Amino acid sequence: MYSLGIVATASVVIAYLVTPVIRDWFVRCGWTDKPDGERKIHALPIPRCGGVIIVFACLAAYAILSVLHLSGWTNLSLDMGLIVSVLPGTVIVFAVGLVDDVKGLHAWTKFIWQIAASAIVFIGGLHVGALSWHALDRWWLSLPLTVFWLLLCTNAFNLIDGVDGLSSGLGLCATLTLICAALLGHNFPLLLATVPLAGALLGFLPFNFNPASVFLGDCGSYMIGFLLGCYSIVWSEKSATMLGLVAPLMAFAVPVFDVAVVVLRRLLRAKSIFSADRLHIHHRLLERGLAPRNVVLVLYGAAIVAAGIALLSTVLKTSYAGFVLLLFCGVTWFGIKNVGYQELNLAGRIASLTAFRQSLRAQSVLQTAREHLNAADNPAAYWRVVRTTVSELGFCGAWMTLDGMTFFESFEKGDSIPSWTIMIPLGDGGRVELAHRFEEAVSAMTLTALVDLLRTGITLRSEEKLETQDMEAEAAALRPLRKAASG
Repeated sequence: MYSLGIVATASVVIAYLVTPVIRDWFVRCGWTDKPDGERKIHALPIPRCGGVIIVFACLAAYAILSVLHLSGWTNLSLDMGLIVSVLPGTVIVFAVGLVDDVKGLHAWTKFIWQIAASAIVFIGGLHVGALSWHALDRWWLSLPLTVFWLLLCTNAFNLIDGVDGLSSGLGLCATLTLICAALLGHNFPLLLATVPLAGALLGFLPFNFNPASVFLGDCGSYMIGFLLGCYSIVWSEKSATMLGLVAPLMAFAVPVFDVAVVVLRRLLRAKSIFSADRLHIHHRLLERGLAPRNVVLVLYGAAIVAAGIALLSTVLKTSYAGFVLLLFCGVTWFGIKNVGYQELNLAGRIASLTAFRQSLRAQSVLQTAREHLNAADNPAAYWRVVRTTVSELGFCGAWMTLDGMTFFESFEKGDSIPSWTIMIPLGDGGRVELAHRFEEAVSAMTLTALVDLLRTGITLRSEEKLETQDMEAEAAALRPLRKAASG
């Protein structure tokens, strides 16, 4: 633990002391971010050198630990697997971001290099090994998932870096969450990897908070997102519970949610996903009248809540997974409703209206079927009603057996149709079987109403018919006796 204390203190102090020096050097070189009056609303040119400061502070902290020859450095030297896996990709991502800060790069160029860095990390042995709590033992399944996750984290922390102190503060919150998870899991290599990063961000944040005198820059935001993405994979691999596999997603909920919503809104507006705009969550909060400092504090609070839920998921038993996920979804829904995304609200209303129309149409079809079943008096008539009803409700095939007669019809062309089936018993050996395509949805309410209709409409009518036939047969048998008695 002495080693952790030393690297934490060293990284905080070094980052705090060197930030003004590196900041002023970048200003003299002219490597600054100039305001444009639209997306860049700061008043003066500000250097984008935060990534350089973070790297310098972390490396210096490790150097001090190595000079002191404490047990932490010995343990780190004995377990170089994490460093070997992460370092090459991190260097690439940092270099790409630094070149973009100084000269500028095309979005696709940065994206391709990020993919290459993620693939190198995968080749180094760090990869997502499970999805939905099932092991991914095929590289062609794990590789795209690993690359996707690292790309998502890398760009999430970059895209949300639009208000002073936001990306660095969220990065600090996520790093502290990883430190807590490592402590709970007794994962010392992960602790040594994350503690210097947290210390460097803590020492850098006072200069980056509103009003900022230095920006994190693409080199900083890319590197932080990439590192946290890699460390979160380690967290999920060491998780003691199945729910812990989705804990990193909860811990990074604010930046990940932001990038997901931005991409969705750009697609809804028919814009390129790489285009620059003011669609981010912090822009939305600014438009609602919050001051920049308050925007950052609100999102800090959201990140802390998400981090708490993530840590809760790692310590609770799997039986509580539903409660934790429900809590997370509830908090997320509350955030969406209060931020007030117009496109998402409109899409929700459209989806609700579509669902209402589909439900109304299904109820009309079922009501018509009920009337026709009441008028039917033989298996062929029942089949005509069943065939018409299920076809209008979107089923792709139907079978019916009733009173020794069998009926079948397919409503789709082709011999092989991927579908699920449901069997509805009708009593006295009769049954109805329905098939529905997997890719087309049918509401549970409609399906329940259909099953109830067929069971009551056909079974009861058949039983009534049998009772009527029995009564007629009994009456026919008694008729000669009555005549004999009267004679």
